Amino acid sequence: MYMLGFLFVPAGHAASAADVSGFPTPLAEAVTTYERGDFEAAAVQFWQLRGRYPEHAGAVAYFEGAALQELGLPQAASDDLDAVVKRGVDEPYFAQALVRLGRVADTLGDDSDLQRIASEVPLDRVPEELRDRLSWLHGLDLYQSEHLSQAVQALESVAVTSPYHVRATYVIGVIRTQQSKLKSGVRAFRDVILTPSAEPRYVDLALLNTARVYYGIEQFDTAEVYYQQVPRGDAWADAVYERAWSEFMRNDLNRTLGDLLTLKAPQLQDTVYRPKRHILEALAWFNVCHYEEADRLMRAFTATWAPVRDALGPVAAAETGAGEAYDRFFDTGAAAFPAALRNEIGKDRVVAAAVAHRAAIRDERARLTTMRPAFLASIGVDVGHALDAADAEAHRRA
Repeated sequence: MYMLGFLFVPAGHAASAADVSGFPTPLAEAVTTYERGDFEAAAVQFWQLRGRYPEHAGAVAYFEGAALQELGLPQAASDDLDAVVKRGVDEPYFAQALVRLGRVADTLGDDSDLQRIASEVPLDRVPEELRDRLSWLHGLDLYQSEHLSQAVQALESVAVTSPYHVRATYVIGVIRTQQSKLKSGVRAFRDVILTPSAEPRYVDLALLNTARVYYGIEQFDTAEVYYQQVPRGDAWADAVYERAWSEFMRNDLNRTLGDLLTLKAPQLQDTVYRPKRHILEALAWFNVCHYEEADRLMRAFTATWAPVRDALGPVAAAETGAGEAYDRFFDTGAAAFPAALRNEIGKDRVVAAAVAHRAAIRDERARLTTMRPAFLASIGVDVGHALDAADAEAHRRA
């Protein structure tokens, strides 16, 4: 019942010249090419050095990834940079690679790889500029795997001055309510609501979930105060629909029907998917003895939504692959589903991130075609394969 809602920083060149005093000559020359700003030539040089100097494998991977990132190929860069991070905190380029991966995540609009890394590296060894972000993502990962106490501990480590503090506080509120610590949950939500710099979507979600707490303990008047404060946005339709239920529980059927009428507005039909509102409307009419209207609404509900239910069956079938399910829902079989339902699913954090990721990969493919022939004939082949693999994974997640 409690909702988790849910961010581009230019890559930037190397902050200072690399110390190449211990590098073999070919590697030092490649670094010089990179620092000269000829990133295409540098990427090819580093690609040619793969496996030649095992003791400098981290440097080769880091600079190849950095060159690819500077060329506007962040997805391709991420494989190299991730390989550097996986070498561990003692790798000299660990911190620089991690910072660049944060920028890759911003460019791709997808934090999923960074969230995985946050659970794999010791946060006290993470560069300061990334520490709060990774603490937030680590806490989110723990929450999603239902390690709630550990999640709170990670989220509470996010600095108050961090832009991720509000997000962390919001998830703490969600966790506390799930633990039936309702006062603590409401306190966390109120901290979000009262933070002037809070992202609006988190304020909206905090208002909505505060209302849900009061609804759950049958303080319907108080719940409605918070539902009323949710402005138009992603959480608004939920607030109106749930407020209608709250009014129904108080037997204020005129307000119930008024809110349901709002959700039936023609301009909302392709954006708001709340089919159960028809059931609530039928209940309201039934309670005022308009039995024929209640019966008409239930028959109309069955006639309208039963085909959607039947069409969803093959999409949700266990034997359907994730990518195939996505295609059936958003592409090949999209005509079977209301536009409003597709829009609602598309707002899911994981789906939206994967869709944004795939769009970024398409842009990267177009960018790849502009590279020089020497690049395309060498490292460009590997880049193409990396984009294929990344697109398939994002497709599966979506």
